[in-house]
Amino acid sequence: MKENINQLTGIFIVVSIAVLGYLNYDREVITQEVEDIEEVNDNLDTTEIPESVVVPAVFVPEIEMMAILPGIILPYKIVGKINWPKNREAKFYLKDTTITAYVNWSGKFEAEIPGNYEGYITFHHGDETTNMYISEAALKDIPLTINTKEFDETINYGDASSESSYLAWKFLYQEESSISPDVYNSTAEELSATFDSLFQPMLEKLDEFYTDTNLVDSLKNVSLDLDEEMDKLWESDLDSSWSDEVNEILEKQIYINQIISKLVFYNAEIEWMNKIKNYYLKRHEQVQNVPKAGEAAIDFTYPDMDSNMVSLSDFIGSYVYVDIWATWCGPCKYEIPFLIQLEKDYHDANIVFISISTDVEDKRQVWIDMIKNMGGVQLISTDGWKSKICQDYAINGIPRFMLFDTEGNVVSSNAARPSSEEIRETFDGFV
Repeated sequence: MKENINQLTGIFIVVSIAVLGYLNYDREVITQEVEDIEEVNDNLDTTEIPESVVVPAVFVPEIEMMAILPGIILPYKIVGKINWPKNREAKFYLKDTTITAYVNWSGKFEAEIPGNYEGYITFHHGDETTNMYISEAALKDIPLTINTKEFDETINYGDASSESSYLAWKFLYQEESSISPDVYNSTAEELSATFDSLFQPMLEKLDEFYTDTNLVDSLKNVSLDLDEEMDKLWESDLDSSWSDEVNEILEKQIYINQIISKLVFYNAEIEWMNKIKNYYLKRHEQVQNVPKAGEAAIDFTYPDMDSNMVSLSDFIGSYVYVDIWATWCGPCKYEIPFLIQLEKDYHDANIVFISISTDVEDKRQVWIDMIKNMGGVQLISTDGWKSKICQDYAINGIPRFMLFDTEGNVVSSNAARPSSEEIRETFDGFV
């Protein structure tokens, strides 16, 4: 009896060590990750994208992970070395939390990431940032070496995170690429072709994750018998081969987990590409509907601080220079002194200066306090980005300046800023 108990204890220790040597997935987390990806693929709006532009996502089968010894979820460690560190902190921004690691005098640090976390992480040190990706299928600590003198060019993860290595490569590729989408001067077809060219090297690089053309089928095939094998194992007599069989099942399970993790990352990257394409094509459509130079402006009407309604059409007979801004916008506030000086310099010219704030209603008093020392016609929309003027003129960034002629036609829906010499040259032509 004592011998049997010792044998059972020994086997339990062997199994425990085997499991601790591998990554153990939490059933709920993995299943949810797979469901999230499927939901993203279902909800992805591609109605505005020509078929040739949409990159199909790989279907990720919903396979439940086995919990051989539930509750054992080991944390990851990012073991780093920063050459020429800028301070003593290395920060990692996860979806819902921030982890700060201490950087010692030699530039070394360790950051512990929760074992059930899978997804993107933003690494921040000094004034530099980069994106990483942590996979739940990682079986070892992730090294990170970097030189702050050439930050992006020196990021290295060894062979521990192919996803993070891809992201580092993608950043440099985008930075060095001469391809730039032009929503103003391109046709929809030309814009689509631009994205085809931009994303093709990324797709080729992503394909390096998949050397097996029957990857998805292999997921199904490997998983078919795992539950049955484990059930039989629990019912069998305990002998010396039991731990070997557990190890074999663990290896199969890890294989499945690794493939699922790669497919989750692949789909996340494809989703990003589709969103970028969708955004620019919709943006292109909006821009095409904006009145061009020489065409009649779309009128707008907004209240001033005394609730008097003021319209663009009220100023037919004068040139009108319009500033779309907000009190929270740093670049907008930078332009204000230049705008004030510009109005003073052209005070005798037939030019009306209108500023329209896109602040929301609860910021009205902040707006009132700020415009007290500003000239021109001061109006507010209180609808933020949903303001009609933002919709009519496809405004998705501020400050935005527009210029209209004496007949109420568009001179430019994207005019030069007050801080530029170009706007003064334009105004001089009106005098």
